[in-house]
Amino acid sequence: LAAKVSHDLWAKATHAPKGALSEFHYRLPNLLMSLASVVAIGILVRRWGFPVGGTLAAFLLALHPWAIRYGVDMRAYSGLILLSILACLWITRIAQTRGEPWRYWLLFGLNQFLLVWALPNAVWYAMAFFIALVFLVFRRGAGWNGLFRLLAVNTFAAMALFAVGAPAILQTVRWIQDLYQPHLITPDLLRTTASELFFGMPWFWPDSREAAGIPSLLARTGGMVGIVLVGALAVGLLLAGLTRVLFRERSAFHGIVALIGASAFYLWFTYAREELFYPRYIIYLLAPLLALIAIGIDTLAQRVFPRNNRAALVLAILISAGGFAAFVAPSLKLLATRSYAPFREVAAWLGANTPKGARVFGHGLGGHELDTYYPTVRWNPANSVENLRAEIDSSTAAGAPFYAVFGYSVFNRETFPEASAILDDPNTFEEVAAFPGIEPEFFFRILRLLPAEAESALEP
Repeated sequence: LAAKVSHDLWAKATHAPKGALSEFHYRLPNLLMSLASVVAIGILVRRWGFPVGGTLAAFLLALHPWAIRYGVDMRAYSGLILLSILACLWITRIAQTRGEPWRYWLLFGLNQFLLVWALPNAVWYAMAFFIALVFLVFRRGAGWNGLFRLLAVNTFAAMALFAVGAPAILQTVRWIQDLYQPHLITPDLLRTTASELFFGMPWFWPDSREAAGIPSLLARTGGMVGIVLVGALAVGLLLAGLTRVLFRERSAFHGIVALIGASAFYLWFTYAREELFYPRYIIYLLAPLLALIAIGIDTLAQRVFPRNNRAALVLAILISAGGFAAFVAPSLKLLATRSYAPFREVAAWLGANTPKGARVFGHGLGGHELDTYYPTVRWNPANSVENLRAEIDSSTAAGAPFYAVFGYSVFNRETFPEASAILDDPNTFEEVAAFPGIEPEFFFRILRLLPAEAESALEP
């Protein structure tokens, strides 16, 4: 919704022609939320009583590859990072003011509404924040008055959510029913999830053409020994930060435990029900993990350097942020030099290199999305082998050269095996161009039908 409003405002302000596309203005709301997250995490950690840690946490979040990647993503993940930070901030302020001002309760209720509206699985986190505040209102003396306010703002949040979200309930049920491929929780996927949360890169990539130039934790550290050392450092700093928060600011501890507990429950629930899971589904954990690591570094710096030595503390911030930036530099370079998925590059190549009258077919996942950049691409929701043969038959009958765009190879080969087998046959199609993305699955190939083999491709 925010993306549409942003793009519509741009179109009206610039009198853009109908159908004009500005990717920047579509992505602008997420970019602004990502920038706001950097400011918000600094404010939050300072509110917890760690000014040095707050500055460092802002640096770490700004440099984290996940924050950068999803900071311009068209989905709601940058908003989830911001809302998880703000939830902790409102919980902290409610605790610190003993729940007396209404404004923090209202901001918390608004936060609950936006959180679940942004992504349905956030309901677990909203429930966890609610439970955390139930404990806090009695610990900090707000008592029954605080509980009434908590119930009131959450009730209004639920009413607002139902009003705006009810029309999408049937769509969500249909989407779940139409999921092509389960992506289940496995030990390897959990390792990759932890690796991406801490370092913004996956555990490893198999050695393949598609993975060339894409960093992984295993490659970055040089092997398991390096992973153990780097992992031990990150976990040690996190535990140091968690311990200091526990003894210094209990309101912070409750918010962090809510996020960790909700993530653990969501992982268990998803595993038990064998439901779809991707590491980004628990992106809510990114900000608290970085905040705790920053507080851990702050703790060590306070012990090593005199408390009033500001120059030494600034140096500690610069060394820590610089070290993290150097470690994730390959990921930052990847995000700076490659498109998420190379739709623009594919469209540009097709526009410059295909002869007039050529037919272009988008295969499977990625085929429909290509029409944003190359409007004449042909695709079919069924993505059946019969559909592909019909497209080849029509092109051959018209004497038009036939091209196919094939990306998301693992997904498409598993989901549409027969049609993918035709495109993979080197006796039927030849590869004329290939473009990498930021993950191996986002590698796109452009294939051209060999004229002499058009007839054989039509045979069942």
